[in-house]
Amino acid sequence: MRRVIVLIVAAVGLGVAAQPASAQGAIHCPVGENTITGPWNFETVTRAKGMSCGSAVDVLRAHDQEVEPATVFSKGRRFRLGGFSCKVTRVFYESARSGCHDGRRFFKIDYGS
Repeated sequence: MRRVIVLIVAAVGLGVAAQPASAQGAIHCPVGENTITGPWNFETVTRAKGMSCGSAVDVLRAHDQEVEPATVFSKGRRFRLGGFSCKVTRVFYESARSGCHDGRRFFKIDYGS
């Protein structure tokens, strides 16, 4: 009986380890590699799910000029980055945070200093 339980636990553990990163959940993005200088000083991708951190930075770099500054620093406001719908979730003194998704993929951005 004990051997059967050990085998079940090992099989479940291997199944989780074998899943791709997108299926396991959001991944943390290293700050230095995923920060660009854009219209709002530093723009950093902090998490990504279903896509790489680099791909999220590419979306941000390609479309950040299209977003109005007042939108990024107003909590609850919505905007688009290409095919991604985004919502401002937090606003601080000189920075803001938003989350963007396209139905399958998701990433978070920190704006400001």
